[in-house]
Amino acid sequence: MARRVLIAVALVALAIGALPSCSSTHPRRHKGPPRPAPESTGGEQPVGEVRVGMTSQEVRQAWGEPRDTTTARDDPETEVWVYERRHLRGATGGISSTKAVLERVLVTLTFKRNTLTHIDEKPL
Repeated sequence: MARRVLIAVALVALAIGALPSCSSTHPRRHKGPPRPAPESTGGEQPVGEVRVGMTSQEVRQAWGEPRDTTTARDDPETEVWVYERRHLRGATGGISSTKAVLERVLVTLTFKRNTLTHIDEKPL
């Protein structure tokens, strides 16, 4: 019985370490969670990706509504959107040292004239 438990724990640890990281190594691309597709298809869309140069409408389609939005007082054409995201960060170094951590991250998107110009990400 103890051997079965040990094998099950080892398999779970291995599976967690094999999961790809949801965070992007590219500083201008961020993936979000799967979002429901429009009602006409009835399925799921692939993970939404956000990158500099996208319109605010494209970002909304990829990530949904932001948690918060503000407009710069000194520049009404600049708008800042805030999202709270979760990224799975994993490190593998053999079965005994496999770790995966779910991190909460605050992502700030800056738009100028309705076009995404800057992405900033900070851990919570």
